[in-house]
Amino acid sequence: MNEKNLLILALIAILCFSCEEKNKKQQDSQVNLTTEKSEPSDAKTIENDTITISESNSKIDKYVCYTSDENKTKRIWIGFDKDNKAVKLKYEGQKESLVLKHNKEEYIEGGSQPTIINYYDEIYEGKVNGKYTVKNSGNWSYVTYTRGKDGKAFKFTIDHSANPYGSEPCF
Repeated sequence: MNEKNLLILALIAILCFSCEEKNKKQQDSQVNLTTEKSEPSDAKTIENDTITISESNSKIDKYVCYTSDENKTKRIWIGFDKDNKAVKLKYEGQKESLVLKHNKEEYIEGGSQPTIINYYDEIYEGKVNGKYTVKNSGNWSYVTYTRGKDGKAFKFTIDHSANPYGSEPCF
């Protein structure tokens, strides 16, 4: 065999090995994703159409601030627990934060980073008031809020200048 054929065989072997490793990593991540989707049984209870969220599962580990895509003066922060699930949200200027209930997670391969989308219900006075979608890819994060009463959507983007993933909210 000449030197060129040896080089081609070596490249084919490297490609086969890297494909096997990628497939193994994808299978491992799918197994982890399946186990992460289940919610603790005490996370919520429903009584007479009122939802109660257990506070024991909502300790905030980090905060991320977002700015409205349409009006840069409107901001929100979202508090995430140790499992990277959103548990509370507050609009700048409001007195109280809102409780979020996690519904499901999507994991999408592709690009330089996978995209992870989490879906939440906004709980206000014990009832679902709207829906939030938090979409993460790399160091970018986007939030869409769909208001329950009229279906109007509001979009927000992470504010990298507001100490993202900090231990304190930005306002």
